[in-house]
Amino acid sequence: MQLRKKKVGLGRAIGWGITDSMGGGSGTIMGTYLLFFLTTYAGLPALQAASIFGISRLVDMATNIIVGSLTDNFYKTKLGQKYGRRRFFLLIGSPLMLIFGLMWLPGLPFLFYLAIYMMFDMLDSIVMIPYVTLPSEMTDDYDERTLMSTTRMFFSGLTGTVATTIAGVLLKVFGEDNSIAYTIMGMGFAVYFMIVVFITYKATWERPYTPEMIAEINNPNREKLSIKYFVSLIKQELVHYFTTLKVRAFRQHLSIYLLALTAQDIFSQLFVYFVVFDLLKTASFASALLAVGIIGVPFTPVWGWLFIKIGPKNLYTISFSLVIALLAAFTGLYYFKVTGHLLVTLAFIISAMYQLFKGILYFVPWNVFPFIPDVDQIMTRQRREGHFAGMMNFSRKATGSVAALVVGFCLTQIHFQSGATTQTSGVQLGLANLILFGVGGVTLLAWLIATKFNLNKKNHHKLVAEIARLEAGGSKETVDTETRKIVESLTGIPYEKVWPEKV
Repeated sequence: MQLRKKKVGLGRAIGWGITDSMGGGSGTIMGTYLLFFLTTYAGLPALQAASIFGISRLVDMATNIIVGSLTDNFYKTKLGQKYGRRRFFLLIGSPLMLIFGLMWLPGLPFLFYLAIYMMFDMLDSIVMIPYVTLPSEMTDDYDERTLMSTTRMFFSGLTGTVATTIAGVLLKVFGEDNSIAYTIMGMGFAVYFMIVVFITYKATWERPYTPEMIAEINNPNREKLSIKYFVSLIKQELVHYFTTLKVRAFRQHLSIYLLALTAQDIFSQLFVYFVVFDLLKTASFASALLAVGIIGVPFTPVWGWLFIKIGPKNLYTISFSLVIALLAAFTGLYYFKVTGHLLVTLAFIISAMYQLFKGILYFVPWNVFPFIPDVDQIMTRQRREGHFAGMMNFSRKATGSVAALVVGFCLTQIHFQSGATTQTSGVQLGLANLILFGVGGVTLLAWLIATKFNLNKKNHHKLVAEIARLEAGGSKETVDTETRKIVESLTGIPYEKVWPEKV
């Protein structure tokens, strides 16, 4: 099935972007509450609870490799030709979203939580890897892709904020010691996730098949998609996945993305502990602090405008510098023993500012991502969106698992006591130091790499124009000096080596 290319307007952007209510929203909900839920209501020791994240994500890395390869090749199947090589996975993933609700049932064995989390983690990959390729499938236009990514991050941020608001309200209604608040929240969002994934399936389309793809579909002698085929393919794809790292812009992008989001993983998993045991407030107060993140949602279009006007590098500088400063302000509330109404007032102000500028760290990487396959295309003459999406998810799961294990290990090392209503002064100091020096230090590393990142609107336009010129039969010998420098800066290889001859 050759899908028709259309213009991406706001309605289509919303239809695509709404699924990150699941992608980003589920991550926010689990990152903020699940470790606290498991140590408080399931009675699991901190390191054992954290190992659920680590074990599951290590296993799920294989899913990322398989799905990335599968979605790039699924057009060869009848199902792919009928439902789309990317969109088919959204269609089958939609009803399975109900698994999310099962993670929030209290008092069950460790193996139950491990199995459910593992299943949802794999489901997340099955849906999100094809999902993030769709902007590159639907349009080549920089501004249209930015509109789509902006809309996506709007829904991601809104869902995270709504979730923390709902959690706070439910904790107030049912009580701080009642797990039903988390169970209701989990079940409700599971149904919502099922709906939004189906909406995206209906609202999107894919890039028309190339002549090479059509020829392969019509080739009666081509190898059929089978288990044997995919075993062989996976072996090849493991090599191909790591060839994505040959793209300089992707190496930089991936490093920034992984460091920035790993820092936020650590912050999210520690935040409720910090509020409850360092600031001596309740879990519902922690939810209220996170809920003020709603202030950042209306700014999402502003980040999109700045992304176009000043570029990713400068937008990163704004975010990283202010996030580090606000981490210092947060922990300063504990170090200087601020209490009473002043604590409440300052905590809300700091949290509002932190949530506002933290949002950029999630916004920029996924706005940058749709342009990375264009850099790869001039190096390989291939469209490998699935490979890059798979590699990002693969790497993200790997670092996410490490972050979870590190948090569990650190909580154990500072002698955190699961299920206790109070902690020692040593534990309190350890929590504050982990946030300031752990989260802040990793964020600083990401900032240093971002200062060298040169993929922006102007350079992307030059890149796409050069690809079009070469596709039309233009000679590499006639390239202008500025374009040569831009291509070499983004690819990391001499211009003479780009656009290789077809074999």
